[in-house]
Amino acid sequence: MSPIKSFHNSEIVNPHDFELLQNEYDRCRRDANGELKSVFVMIMVASNPLNFKRRSVYRKLMQQAIKNRERRIQYVFLIGKTSNETINTKIDQEIQTHRDILQEDFGDSSYNLTLKTIMGIKWAGVYCPEASWVMKCHDDVFINFHHLIESLETVDPTRKVLIGYRKLNDTPVRDPESKRFVSKEQFSRATYPPYVNGHSYVISGCLTTWLFKESLAVPYIPLEDVFVGIVAERLGISVLHSHIYFPEKLDNGVTYFYPGIAMHLKRPDNLDQYMKEYKTFLAQYNATHLYP
Repeated sequence: MSPIKSFHNSEIVNPHDFELLQNEYDRCRRDANGELKSVFVMIMVASNPLNFKRRSVYRKLMQQAIKNRERRIQYVFLIGKTSNETINTKIDQEIQTHRDILQEDFGDSSYNLTLKTIMGIKWAGVYCPEASWVMKCHDDVFINFHHLIESLETVDPTRKVLIGYRKLNDTPVRDPESKRFVSKEQFSRATYPPYVNGHSYVISGCLTTWLFKESLAVPYIPLEDVFVGIVAERLGISVLHSHIYFPEKLDNGVTYFYPGIAMHLKRPDNLDQYMKEYKTFLAQYNATHLYP
């Protein structure tokens, strides 16, 4: 593939030289029989090391979706490092049991969420280059897999696009006390380029290597959705808006699950209960086939 627009033609200002502590290099490449997989969507779930329950529920949903979908879905969880040895022991056990976690040796924190996203994009470019699409989401987001697949099948993945709930003409917050503070040294312009809300978005699979390499030339910003938008602009990637990636946190989003692709939940630890309610909701319309 030829360069898109910029392809890292500047000096490295944001090196991503962290060690991959836990890798699942065959997650996309081969199944239990050693056969090459056909991955339509690789879903990368950013998770806090402490969120064992969320990963457990997510895992059940993902595995059921993989079982029932003709178009191949695969997933990994993205976590950073923690200094808590008790938590590390539990994570090691989780890794040995499920083999679905990626971990680099940066500290897991909200400030380092951009590092977590870059880790996932870098890994996808190296270990899952055949995927048509790569989705990044958080573990407090419900995904309607049927609608996700249905929507992506209408888009040519070679178009080089970023899809999600798009934000336009957003302005940097210059108040150092704010969680969204960005200095002029980090980003000097008055408005951000178009970007998609970070709770969930989809990237053409062919873009992952370009996004990672270009990210090395972009000053670090702890707002990972803004950061990805800046990198996308440098590469000339189209940012497409989809209103059914719900960015606002929903207290009880069951009725939104039907039309939506991704729903940000106020009470993500109740996701298993939401699913029971959703299946009841679908049964009223004889539509249980829409979700496993």
